[in-house]
Amino acid sequence: MAQIRRFLQLSPARQALIRWLQKVNFGDIRTISIQDGDPIFDQHSVAVFDLRLDRDENARPELRLADFDLPAEVRRLISLLDELKDGTIQRLEVRAGIPHRLFFESHSFVAQAIVQGSLEAEVDELASGVGSNKIEMI
Repeated sequence: MAQIRRFLQLSPARQALIRWLQKVNFGDIRTISIQDGDPIFDQHSVAVFDLRLDRDENARPELRLADFDLPAEVRRLISLLDELKDGTIQRLEVRAGIPHRLFFESHSFVAQAIVQGSLEAEVDELASGVGSNKIEMI
């Protein structure tokens, strides 16, 4: 699969997530369901805006563009969504329209391996029958 580097290469659901990040600019997006790697926004999805009162906040310039290069943080978020597949983003921290921190909930071993940063090693170990079938969160 080719590396996604541009906004227009994203699915409509992922484009909506990126646009929401840009509109929030600083704050959090909460309670986003993930189904088959795509964000699903519903009545529980909420944007929390962090507005500074000591200066004017400028809108993200990308909001005026139809297509643009995706920053590294966005590409990493997209990659994590691909690996996560299904779950819930409890909180996605946004700074300058860019995803900064991700808090997610999943009951799959894939999500747990992502957190531990060892997905490939765990899958290889499970496939070879060498390791246990239990991954513990530390």
